[in-house]
Order: sequence, then C-alpha cells, then structure tokens
Amino acid sequence: MLTEWSEIRRILGLQRVPHFTTLCAASKRLLCKPSAETLLHSILQQCRDIKLLKARSKIAAIDSTGMETSHASRYYTRRCKRHEGHYKKRFPKLSAICDTSNHLILGMVIDRGPKLDHVEDESTLLNALSQQKFNTLVADAGYESERFHKFCRKRLNIESIIPTTQRGRPRQDGKPKAVTGYYRKIMQNNFPKKIYGQRWQVETAFSMLKRNLGCAVRARNYHNQNREIRLRVLTHNLMILRRKILCFIQSINVPYLSPIYPLFINAGVLEGKKVTSFASEAGNLRKAKAVYTGSDVKRDGLIITGSGPAAATRFGQTIVKALEKQ
Repeated sequence: MLTEWSEIRRILGLQRVPHFTTLCAASKRLLCKPSAETLLHSILQQCRDIKLLKARSKIAAIDSTGMETSHASRYYTRRCKRHEGHYKKRFPKLSAICDTSNHLILGMVIDRGPKLDHVEDESTLLNALSQQKFNTLVADAGYESERFHKFCRKRLNIESIIPTTQRGRPRQDGKPKAVTGYYRKIMQNNFPKKIYGQRWQVETAFSMLKRNLGCAVRARNYHNQNREIRLRVLTHNLMILRRKILCFIQSINVPYLSPIYPLFINAGVLEGKKVTSFASEAGNLRKAKAVYTGSDVKRDGLIITGSGPAAATRFGQTIVKALEKQ
C-alpha cells in the first residue's frame, strides 16, 4: 500500500518504502523492557506537565488480568471439539498498578498464567514506584498477606488496604479462625470500605485496555507477546493523554481549522482570509472566497489552519504562540 500510495508516504515523511520486516526489527529495539520503561516515564511526565497526573498520587490500585492468545472465546474452544486445540493452558498475564483518579497505568509486570497474584506483588509495586509515588495502595484478597502489608507499610511507607481472608481448614466447632498478623488484624477490625471502593478503578483500566485495543495478542512467541502487551499499555496511556489535550483545545477561544470544515466555509467565516488545507479542499476554499496558500500552516488573525497530519507539530506550536499573546 505504501508503494502505490504516495500521499501516505508524504504524510509520514518517508522518502522510500521500508522493508516489510522494519516494524519487527524496530519493535525489538523500542519495546524491550528498558526502552519501554523510558517511554512510560516520558508519557507520565507529559501527563504531569498538563496536570493530568499529580506529583504524588493519592490512591493506586493493583490487580492482574490474563490476555487471550486467540480471538476465539474461551467458552467456544472448550465446547467445540473441532477447535479444542486453540485452548491454551498457559496465557500471558499482565500485573499492573493504575492511578484511580485517571486510569493511567503506572507500572507493569508481564508473566505467564495461571499463577497466583501475590507472586508478582513486590516486583509490580517497585516498578510502579520507580515511575510515580503514591500514598495508598488498594488490592483484592489475592494479594492479602502479612508479608505484603509489612513490605508496603514498613519498607515503602505506603498504606496498604487489602481485605482479610480466612485461610486453612475451618474449625470443627464452626467458629471463625483467629486472624494472625498485626496488619491483618487491623484490616479485619477497621477496614476502610470507602477507600477500598476505589479498587474497581483498576478493573475499569483493564476494561478500557481490552475494549479499545483488543483482549487477544497477535504475537505467538513469548518475547513478542511481552512486547505487544507493553505497546498496548503505552498506547492506553497515550489515548488518555490525547483525550485530555483534545478537551483542552476544544475549550480555548482561538478558532482553529485542520482540515477546513464545511461549517466554516458555508458560514462565510473564511471570506478574504488566507488559509490552507488538504489539496483536495482547494476548490471549496476558493468557492468560499478564501485565499488558498498551500503552505503547511497559515495564520490569519485568529484563524489558524493546517494542511494535514504532517503539519501537526507546527500547527500546535502556532496555537500555543497565539494563546501566549492573549
């Protein structure tokens, strides 16, 4: 498609068509764990710059979710003997911590399931703290242990809120077993239900990740699956960041057009104005008595226009300059 479509090459700024293995080679370099951590740090810093993420989060939630290795549903592969080979006993497992106020994923650990959640609890927590500090961590009963409470509260000075569960065989007289551990007793006697209610935000983050980007990974081997999951987490955060920026742009009082919308053409707003847009819109602009320049970005008074995605950077810089002068 790139070979035959010169317009896409111009928008992407490609002088020649790359080899079909270029993306695979780039993913090995850009989505390895150190590079992905650097990219995540950069995205979270951008979120702090626009006040989407605070310097220190109040509440963070930890949980894990499994990713499918086939688009066929698990129920279908179990019931259909013809496709029972699609059923995988092992699957990619993503353990993550998210900020409950904005659903940004702060840290992640990718492993293989089925596996108990507490296996990755400390590594996931340390990974998230390397990116963002927070005061309180909420988790479900899968992470409940005196060891994890001590790790959070004594070593990291983080308030851990995890419901206490009954373990082992029940007593013969039917009475509940005695709870051992200092912090487990605190959680049993004085459990903060209101704060713990924010734990569901991590479930929402996983739902956003799977609904927007898919619940099944396309890669087939272990390392490629890890890279694909890292890419989805980074894309999830970028989508939240992009939505925040678009909401900000829509709230400003500087008219901007890229590309030109028919509404402005029909309203006569562009009459006598110097504007630019896609080359295919030049005829409509001239009919609206506008002066089509064909440049990447053009500002005429309070009207700022861009020629397309290739001019997005200059277009944004022009808007920022216009806002600074107001």
